[in-house]
Amino acid sequence: MCEGRNLRKGIYTKNSGNKGKNISFTNTDIWLIKLIIDEFRKIGINRKIWKSRLDLYVQHNVNIEKRWWSRKLQISIDNFRIRENLKGDINKSSYSPHGTCIIELYSVIFSALLDNILNLLKENKI
Repeated sequence: MCEGRNLRKGIYTKNSGNKGKNISFTNTDIWLIKLIIDEFRKIGINRKIWKSRLDLYVQHNVNIEKRWWSRKLQISIDNFRIRENLKGDINKSSYSPHGTCIIELYSVIFSALLDNILNLLKENKI
């Protein structure tokens, strides 16, 4: 349903300078990303800590799209960054009217716990 990073891969985070695990989801569908954020909220992950990056097309207005995603996801506009301005053709069927949103949570501890729980579930141990 959406793309995400492999939990086993370490990444370099600009904020911390550390290699660590993170949780991320990528999609153009606002409702799917909102569903994921809402589900994580149920286990205590506040929407204020999600970092968000946008892949927009050159014809998008950056400020309008940041406000649109911020309002729809109920995440502070300050948490949004632009990752890339893509060349695109508005006439193509693959054109995303509001670009693509990547939501990320940088937490080595939470990512490791989630990774272990998922492995136990796959092995039918819980």
